[in-house]
Amino acid sequence: MKKLALALLFVLSACGPQKPRISDDLRNRLNAVLEDGSTLDAMAARRASYSDFGQQLQKARYDYNLAAAAWPADFVPQAMEDFNKALIGWELANYLSNAAASGYAEPTEPLFNRYAAIVDYAGQQNLRVKVYPQDDPNVRYRGMKYLTYDNVGSLFSMASGQFKDGQALLLPELK
Repeated sequence: MKKLALALLFVLSACGPQKPRISDDLRNRLNAVLEDGSTLDAMAARRASYSDFGQQLQKARYDYNLAAAAWPADFVPQAMEDFNKALIGWELANYLSNAAASGYAEPTEPLFNRYAAIVDYAGQQNLRVKVYPQDDPNVRYRGMKYLTYDNVGSLFSMASGQFKDGQALLLPELK
């Protein structure tokens, strides 16, 4: 009887909490997402060109979308959210970087040059915001808030931080 109880205890302990199983295909896709994100993080740190960064960003978004389509809802959902936020942040940072290089006007409230998207993503308290003077030559801008191009680095940093948060959650689950 004791042997049966020990065998039953052994079987039950082996059936304890386990990591959700994922397919090899999803595992490969998630590894591609991790590689893409690491590449984007390195490119952001060295301020790669708009076009080079943009090409890598497209690849990362594609790989992420493939993984997200097969990602089980109970498999580290916070990592999925972190990766999506990182991609949005990198897209906005790359846009703002290109706008600065192209001589476009800074993003201005309420919706000019992605002002609202950037503020929604980063939070106004985390951004450098200025106000056009009341005597600005462009009458449409007088008294309006705008985001300076100094925010490019902050956006890249936020996105990289979100990627690293997701990476830290996902890596132990892929082992």
